[in-house]
Formats: sequence, structure tokens, C-alpha cells
Amino acid sequence: MTRHEQLIAALQHNFGFDNFKGNQEAIINNSNGFSASGSGFPDNSIATLANIDTDLPHDVSESWSQYKYNSIFSRLSYDYAGKYYLDATFRRDGSSLFGALNRYANFWSVGGMWDIKKEIFLKDNSWINKLQISANYGTV
Repeated sequence: MTRHEQLIAALQHNFGFDNFKGNQEAIINNSNGFSASGSGFPDNSIATLANIDTDLPHDVSESWSQYKYNSIFSRLSYDYAGKYYLDATFRRDGSSLFGALNRYANFWSVGGMWDIKKEIFLKDNSWINKLQISANYGTV
């Protein structure tokens, strides 16, 4: 039997701009477990812990674990003339699952996209439905 409890708090703020968003998320995860095993039941129809043969190997155990996670992240998006797009993201994660000397880590990415189909020289082209070039780079 295992029981998980998870508390999640999230905050999003727009800062008054449609192209910038900041978020915060915190998670506390508690996990409780219980297990029991035994053998030598006199009858399989009454396989309860009270009926195990205590001279044979048996085990009863419990476990508890907790991890905490906190993250802030932001995204900046920009589009010019509906055909040139830039996007940048940054997040800082902290977790009790990371090593004791590395509780926090930074992650980022940048990207750009050019919607070539919206350029004047391709706008009336009927045999191309969509033509875009994009490039992205970031950390893992």
C-alpha cells in the first residue's frame, strides 16, 4: 500500500505585457508505504498475516519519503510584423532531489522563427501553403 500527497502552489503574473510572463511553482511530495510478506499459509483461502508460518521467512516494513521542489520561470516572446518571431525562456529549479552541493540549477533557451510565406515575394504563391524557418538553442 502506498499513499502519495502532493501540495502544488503556482503563481502566474503577466507584468502588464502580453509578451512577458513570469511563473512560480512549489511542490512538496510526501509518500508513505507499507508492505508485508510471508509464506507457509495452511490454506490459500485464508492468506492473512495472522496465518503465516513464522518459522519461514517473512517481512513487514514501512517507508516514508519526501521531496521538495521550487521553480521560477519566465518567457519573453516578441513578434515583428507577424512574420519574425523571437522567444527566450529562463527557469531556475531547486529540488531536494538534486545533490546537496547543487540544490539549484538554471535552464534557458532562445529561439527564432521566420514565416517566409508571409513575405511579399511568396504571398500570392498558390503551391506553398506554409514555409517557416526556425532555430532554437538551450540547456537541458
